[in-house]
Amino acid sequence: MPEAHIKPCHMTGISLEPLPLIMEQSKGLDNQQERLASDVHWLIGIIEGEGCFTLSVKNKYGKTKRAYFPMIQITNSDVKMIAKIRDIFSKLGIAYYFYAQVTKQEIPYFTVEIGGIKRIKKFLELTLPLYRCRGRQAEALLEYVNLRLNKSNNAPIGQQEHDVAEKLYNLNGKHKNSSLSSETTRRALLHKGK
Repeated sequence: MPEAHIKPCHMTGISLEPLPLIMEQSKGLDNQQERLASDVHWLIGIIEGEGCFTLSVKNKYGKTKRAYFPMIQITNSDVKMIAKIRDIFSKLGIAYYFYAQVTKQEIPYFTVEIGGIKRIKKFLELTLPLYRCRGRQAEALLEYVNLRLNKSNNAPIGQQEHDVAEKLYNLNGKHKNSSLSSETTRRALLHKGK
């Protein structure tokens, strides 16, 4: 059974007014801030290659009502990479969950996850312009988060939220009719080869 931990939010004297500080490369930044800016760019590359922007689906009250739980996840077996990711999240003041699991072959792997609407909003508003490949997924997740934040906590999921969830699902290539799905892509490549 995986063990989950929530890392407390800390800022060790580093001011990170959203993106301008991260994007700025030289003037006015001390070495610690320059390293953090570089680390954030590295982290975005890891998220784009190893990460996932998702809305976990839970059916409430039977199959008629759905609830979505926004998450950004990174799973990897490289303990040094995971430690660096956790360190960067801590320096940014982003609380996260950490899970350690073992495969059937007794190989350990780790998941770092940002969950929760406010945490995801904070992280995406800080990093959104940095994505080069998965920016549309990040934008869709932020769109969902903003829709929910504009409603009361107990407000039911509306059509807009369902539409954004479907958009993110398609962007992630999981829908059978999506042009990004592996089956559709495989068929298109096979057709081109004929």
